Amino acid sequence: MHLSSFSAMALSWLCREPSKATALINFATNSVGLAAANSPTKEKLRELTQQRGELLELMAQFRSSSDEVRESFNKYTTNLKGFKKAIDEGAQKAAGEEGAVPESRKLTHATTFKWSDNVSLNIECENNVDFELDNITLNMGIWLMKHAAWVVEYADNSADGDAAAKDIFASLKEAAGIFQYFLQRNRSEIAYAPNTDFDERILEVRMHQCLAEAQEVTLDRARQLKHAPALISAVARDLYDKFQAAADALTSMEVKMAKRLRLYLAFKAKFYQAFMYTYAGLDAFANEKCGDALAFYNASKAALAAAKELGQAYTRAPGSMSGGIHTTHLLSPAGHFLFGVLERTTNEAHDKAHRENGFIYFHKIPAGPPEAPEPKNLTEPKPFEEPTAAEGWEVTTWDASKVPVSAKTAPRKGREDHEDVKFSPFDPEQKRKPTSASGCSIS
Repeated sequence: MHLSSFSAMALSWLCREPSKATALINFATNSVGLAAANSPTKEKLRELTQQRGELLELMAQFRSSSDEVRESFNKYTTNLKGFKKAIDEGAQKAAGEEGAVPESRKLTHATTFKWSDNVSLNIECENNVDFELDNITLNMGIWLMKHAAWVVEYADNSADGDAAAKDIFASLKEAAGIFQYFLQRNRSEIAYAPNTDFDERILEVRMHQCLAEAQEVTLDRARQLKHAPALISAVARDLYDKFQAAADALTSMEVKMAKRLRLYLAFKAKFYQAFMYTYAGLDAFANEKCGDALAFYNASKAALAAAKELGQAYTRAPGSMSGGIHTTHLLSPAGHFLFGVLERTTNEAHDKAHRENGFIYFHKIPAGPPEAPEPKNLTEPKPFEEPTAAEGWEVTTWDASKVPVSAKTAPRKGREDHEDVKFSPFDPEQKRKPTSASGCSIS
């Protein structure tokens, strides 16, 4: 399965959003660090700080090995779960000893986590470990998408095309599994907020998008191995269905990001609808159904025309979902090599069928295309396994009374500027506008 120019150009259409940005945290010196009552507790907090920093550094580079990032992610999140369990138990102990639940809450809400939100363009702030777990996990899904895009764009595929294609395929399926996890999970710890990164509609879009883009790799494999046109048409039909489902999921979202992303997804849906019709036509012509073949080719031409218009609209539309590494691909998606390949294939096949029908078959051309092939699905999400709490935190002891008074409050969201939230230098930095009541802002 070599990553040829065909699949590379297909995947270079990947619509990449920026990575989520966050503020650095030192668990050992912040408010929760003051509550560390013994040396082993302080050491565990230093270890947690180091693991977070190492993971964020790896995530800032999309060329990082997916295995290396995955190992770092698992190490940090399992230790973070252990930390959560330890401070929850410490808070319960404090409540039991002092009989003051508000006092014990100082410990569980002593650390403020800050993360950017790609949908709302806000900086969200929460005193809640589950907020950190949710955002670092979602960012892992986004990183896997961006890593797949990096492999397409910059990896030396000539050395080992099979390995590159497998990395892209595996990364996108794993990302889909993360988004599926959030869709299926009852996020009881964090309140549901529409028009944010955790909006069910955008999560569904991300999942369908990843599966569709992984399927693009399999479509190219089928084409390169010269599989039957009927099979290729069925795989393209599945791509059409996935991209269309993702576009439909955004219909009710009015934020700027959703409008631009919907254009991208609609473009890809139309493109693969044309792909499906062209190869269905090739199959019909091979089976001496010349009239049906011409009807398929006509439908493909119409779909390509619609895709071209959508591609131009996508290029003109402002939005935040153009972040990523594809700064050289500023032309309309319809201007890419692959679009031209399908257009030429369709035109040549149509002209040939038209000539043969006039000399040999004399078939009537249906007004519309015959029934489309049944979709052939070759990709499924890789289920995400929620991290379990790491051991080793049982040696920790806490003194909640040492937490500053300012940390007493329940989970909060700020509105002030937060210049400590740093965006990846590999993403175009977006202007963060004044936020809603649920976020912070960057000037």
